[in-house]
Amino acid sequence: MNVVVSSRLASALLCGIAASGVCHAKIIALDVDIVLDQISSEEKMLHIGQHHEARVFYDDTRIDPVTHRVALLHEQHTPALIPKHLNPAQMPMSNAWLDLSGPDIRYHYAAAPTVAIPFAYFVLFDDKTMRMTIRRQSDGLVLLAGPYKVNPNPITGPDIDAVVASSDPAVPPWETTLKMPPMPPGAPPK
Repeated sequence: MNVVVSSRLASALLCGIAASGVCHAKIIALDVDIVLDQISSEEKMLHIGQHHEARVFYDDTRIDPVTHRVALLHEQHTPALIPKHLNPAQMPMSNAWLDLSGPDIRYHYAAAPTVAIPFAYFVLFDDKTMRMTIRRQSDGLVLLAGPYKVNPNPITGPDIDAVVASSDPAVPPWETTLKMPPMPPGAPPK
């Protein structure tokens, strides 16, 4: 087990057995690098070998001491930091975790975001093969795929905490595009 993972696990274990019973969460972010080795001809702006980057967030007090897994709170596409805050429609996290038990951090994420950009898609980060795949929902066409690596160097601080401290406005699952809220009556147009 590497030193970074060991220190995170030790922190979680100490929080779990703290005499006071009080433990303050420390939000950790880790960068994920994906090297694209499959790209659909429909993806005109991308090329083989290009790096696609993401950042994942978790609470270090929630690392399971037996499995060394931790549920993820959020994922952002970097460097644009999209979505900026928690957003279950754009980045659903109910099926996402990190496995910190080995020398390589394994990332599992399986989702079908309801906000279609530009169309509905499936995303899979496979913790067994250590590959990311994005497929179009309508026909299963692979849009992007490639191996990923999670950087074990933790990123912390107020900017990281702020990402998971608030949420983007909720979007119903039947909405497939983001809409601006209506203007209050009598308000001047912007």
